[in-house]
Amino acid sequence: MPFMPRKATSIDSEVPRAIKRIEDFCKERNTCVFTLAKSAGVSQPSLCRFLKFERKSVTKTAEKVLEYIDNSHNTHNLHTQAIMRPPDADDAGRELIESAIMSLWDGEFRSAQILAPLIRALKPTLEIAVSMISDSPRGGDA
Repeated sequence: MPFMPRKATSIDSEVPRAIKRIEDFCKERNTCVFTLAKSAGVSQPSLCRFLKFERKSVTKTAEKVLEYIDNSHNTHNLHTQAIMRPPDADDAGRELIESAIMSLWDGEFRSAQILAPLIRALKPTLEIAVSMISDSPRGGDA
């Protein structure tokens, strides 16, 4: 039987989009591929091969990671990790917080890289303050 060379298949157009979404998520969350793979419950080497364009289609590993990213964004949007959660979202409060943050930020990505960890570092202090207020005899009505 004569040898028939395989016809090269092109990369699916969804692959670059999926890679960009995964890379953007890692940058946004300041996380590495290893941590993302572990969190999503996939093999880190498989995810790395996908991210290096070694696969021509969106693999099951990539699909699982993208599903994890979507769920993570949805969870983030629900603000379930917020320390101080009112029963109803308060748009005036959101605007106040956003205004305070924007007064610190000069619009540069590098500045955002400095400010974001500082803001997140306040979380333990706020947790202590909120627990002290809620444990006080006045029940936080101070």
